[in-house]
Amino acid sequence: MNYFIKVGQYSKIKANYETTLLPEAWDQDLLETRQHLLHYQDKWWRVFSKDYRTAKKRVLGLHKNPKEKQVNLLEVVDSIMEARRLKNDIKENESRSEKNCSTTDGLPFIPIGKS
Repeated sequence: MNYFIKVGQYSKIKANYETTLLPEAWDQDLLETRQHLLHYQDKWWRVFSKDYRTAKKRVLGLHKNPKEKQVNLLEVVDSIMEARRLKNDIKENESRSEKNCSTTDGLPFIPIGKS
């Protein structure tokens, strides 16, 4: 995927949740949380599952207003995970570009999309 497309997608995801999520949310590893939410989401007895309650509390704790009622937990987790993947791809692309940048042209490498 094109570097600039990834930067655009990353920026769009962050902008969608900028007002609702804490800045620390973007650095969280949420794979296990996602698995619990996915497994229990359709079960009527999910509120009795400790794993589900813990996963729900974790995601709500990443919000600036954790008492917000209309939160699609799985959508939030998927967005955070996608943003992390895109950020890693962007950083990897930038480091490859820095290594491949010719020093004979005298121009410094300026990465785009740092956050």
